[in-house]
Amino acid sequence: MVGEMFEMETACGRIFLHHVSKSATFGDVVAVHRRDRVPMTADELNAETFALLFPIGAAKRRGICRKVGTAAVPPKFELNRLRYPFHDRHGRMLYWVLVENGQERRGIAKLTPEQISYPIAVAVNDTALQDLVCAG
Repeated sequence: MVGEMFEMETACGRIFLHHVSKSATFGDVVAVHRRDRVPMTADELNAETFALLFPIGAAKRRGICRKVGTAAVPPKFELNRLRYPFHDRHGRMLYWVLVENGQERRGIAKLTPEQISYPIAVAVNDTALQDLVCAG
């Protein structure tokens, strides 16, 4: 499986967004890479800083990012699994929600090592993405 690679300039440097899957529940899943060039090797593609939900098609149409090529999708993203934290209104984490093959499981207090490897499903816009990148 191959995913499109996009380049985006931020206040703290260039990042590459690898469109690795599209969740029926959550939308576009992208792996975020902070590099000085497009990541292409298997090691580079597996070493993303983080993955999240980001409307890559809309960002491209608005000129926020530009397509710079394609790259192989790492196997961990082909498994249709995501995890996301559920917080209360004060920002305190209550539990994890797992999505596996389109099915949600809520109320999980502790993740297994395998579940920790699932891409995190935090939905962001371009401003929040830039804030995350610049925060390190």
